Amino acid sequence: MVAFDGDQVIVGEEARERQANGDQRVASFFKRAMGDATFQLTFEGRTYDAPRLSSFVLAHLRDQASDALGERVTDAVITVPAYFNNPRREATLEAGRLSGLNVLSIISEPTAAALAYGLRPEGAGERTFLVYDLGGGTFDVSLVRMTDAELRVIGTDGDHNLGGKDWDDRLTTEIERRFEGQFGKGLPADSLDELQVRVETLKRSLSVREAAEVTVAAAGARATYEVSRGQFEAMTRDLVEQTRALSEAVLAEAHLSWGGIAGVVPVGGSTRLPMIRRLLEEMSGRPPLAGVQPDEAEAATTPYSPSTTDGPLQPPGQADDEAQLRAQIRAEVIAEIQAGKRAPGQNPNSPYPPPAVETHRGPVTIAQGTLLRLRTNEPVSTKHAKEGVPVQFVVIHDVFADGALAIPRGA
Repeated sequence: MVAFDGDQVIVGEEARERQANGDQRVASFFKRAMGDATFQLTFEGRTYDAPRLSSFVLAHLRDQASDALGERVTDAVITVPAYFNNPRREATLEAGRLSGLNVLSIISEPTAAALAYGLRPEGAGERTFLVYDLGGGTFDVSLVRMTDAELRVIGTDGDHNLGGKDWDDRLTTEIERRFEGQFGKGLPADSLDELQVRVETLKRSLSVREAAEVTVAAAGARATYEVSRGQFEAMTRDLVEQTRALSEAVLAEAHLSWGGIAGVVPVGGSTRLPMIRRLLEEMSGRPPLAGVQPDEAEAATTPYSPSTTDGPLQPPGQADDEAQLRAQIRAEVIAEIQAGKRAPGQNPNSPYPPPAVETHRGPVTIAQGTLLRLRTNEPVSTKHAKEGVPVQFVVIHDVFADGALAIPRGA
């Protein structure tokens, strides 16, 4: 959360308090807009996109880390949802650069979470874990397979418009409904901002109590409303079922059942909700793993350092010829043939990057955020992709050391 006060940028709890006091100059949940070129917010006469807003958060974290360590922090490894496509990853890298950090690499959140829970390739044979990551603004679920030699993300799915905020919004809507029913008038915008902060506290209270209260004072009226845990769970049941459906889908896509899952790794503060804990135990037949604060799991990863080559991250001291940690992302469709079939190597959850060189013939649809070039190194444009006009092109894939997709490499 980021607040603005003249030339001052305020991040974190103080920004939340300002929103609670009705300050309209507060931005939140902009992670959902990473990679969206149309997203813009204006404060104090200045316009900000999602990478710029995110850079304020990263700079704040950098300063906190520097203070704690007693030395200037200049480098960072940033975690992102496994389903983040290349535009979102590029936006994350941009946020890092804007914050003044040297971004050494991007790694997937499920990989980071698995490491934080102490899951390692350690001679225990092949095991598969499901990482259930329900954060404040996004949800993703991933399958992490561990063998004696490596850790690999074999499947992922998610919804970047589903997160703890949606549980908050249901409480906000309910309190709004009660207030309007009692006083015959709705809540003004500044009171809604305050209520949104208060219902987040209400939600946390309902995780440890059977009922909790919230007080609303607006438009010359004041009232206190009680919400029970049962009422809260009833009004958000469909959200819980959405996460169930995505979890079941990623299992089905990997041709797995819950019996083949060694454990569920809960990540994100919203997994503290009793309804989510019950869901995870109901689906998997066992309690989720414990021992790590869910909202700190991705930041608690054992330190990793980038390889000296352009490969993936390695644990300190691991030999270059050992199997390294690998991750897969939900591959972006780069080209489609006229029949609508995905190009080879571009199926969701297929190994990434796909084969180094692919040749395709036929009319193509260029995916947003994708750059393709012909053999002549001329960018593919609409004039090349007209309906019914065959185009021959070569897609050469590469991945930068920082985790972004490079297309093409000397095509």
